[in-house]
Amino acid sequence: MKIMSWNMGLRSARSQKIQEIWEYLEKQNPDIAFLQEAKVPKHIYRTHTIMEDSTYRKAKSCILTKNQKAKIFSLEELNEDLSDAIASFVGQNVAVSFELQDSGEIFFISVHTSSKAIDHEFQTREVRKATGSPRWQGDKVWPSDVLFSAFKQLPDSGKKFIIGGDINQSRLMDSTMNYGESVSAWFKNREKEGIIDCFRLFHEEEQRTWFRYQKRYKKWDAPYQLDHFFCDIETSDKITKCWVDREAAERGLSDHAPIFMEMNEQLLSAN
Repeated sequence: MKIMSWNMGLRSARSQKIQEIWEYLEKQNPDIAFLQEAKVPKHIYRTHTIMEDSTYRKAKSCILTKNQKAKIFSLEELNEDLSDAIASFVGQNVAVSFELQDSGEIFFISVHTSSKAIDHEFQTREVRKATGSPRWQGDKVWPSDVLFSAFKQLPDSGKKFIIGGDINQSRLMDSTMNYGESVSAWFKNREKEGIIDCFRLFHEEEQRTWFRYQKRYKKWDAPYQLDHFFCDIETSDKITKCWVDREAAERGLSDHAPIFMEMNEQLLSAN
């Protein structure tokens, strides 16, 4: 089973670019795609199932499959203890569940968090209290902290899950943005919670998924990997491959390169 996650960057794209992007995606032929900043052409709705919930600057976060529809879950349904403070800052996400042949039910969660810190004093205090988030810079808390606090209970509850998307976090930021070891610690904390970084199962170093050229300074941004897959420990044993495909970004289709993984599993056919 082939799974893809891609920030398509379609907030303000013209129709010709949208067509090229979807041609690329259809060529990749994923069984499931976690999409962020997506605009979905009408013909895709006729050939695929699109499960969507939130919008972001008129572009959607959604999950695409050729197989079958699934129930959409809110984060509150995945975590009954989720507070209003957390729910206000989780970003754009869609959570669904599918039945797999051997694994049974697995939750698939497409996520997209902001790159901007939460720095309002009251909001920050309430969110940090609810999430146990570390201090990054003064009183700021980052949306990825808030989002993943909603997933802490998934491993303990025995739920199987795959989380994929643009979380706007890269270990390289520790050195390029003077974060000390805050981002590295963020990833280590996820592992302690039983939330496994799928890409690191196969690669010692991150690979670039963020491609932005700053015309003013005539240089590229740092080679951050902002897009990631995470899963529970049991599911991680079924993952056979994880990789980044730079083609889409190098062709200028999006400012993000998609990330892929393959699992020794398959979706059950629709009834």
